[in-house]
Amino acid sequence: MKEYIIQGKKLVQKPLVVGQVRQLLKLLEDLEVDENSRFAELVDVLIGEKLPRLMAIIFGDEAQAIRWDAIPYEVLDEVIADFFGLNPRLTSRLKGLLTSLTPLASKPTP
Repeated sequence: MKEYIIQGKKLVQKPLVVGQVRQLLKLLEDLEVDENSRFAELVDVLIGEKLPRLMAIIFGDEAQAIRWDAIPYEVLDEVIADFFGLNPRLTSRLKGLLTSLTPLASKPTP
């Protein structure tokens, strides 16, 4: 379990339960990822338009009071790193997806 104070609100991150995994998979199923996708594109989607939903899955309803686009990147990086640390089996499952993505420098330019 990991606790944070973000924008004056206490948030607690715990290992995911089955319902959260289902929500996470639903969030990720909308992503269009193939062998030509770049890791940077995935990160951009997850920390862009899907960030509030991702944080609501991780933290629950308390996350809705946070302006996620206004927090320092270091805080977000800590939350994400802790997420993977608290959910090692899920991390290994996602690793296959992430390693199949094309690195930023090797994507062909149109």
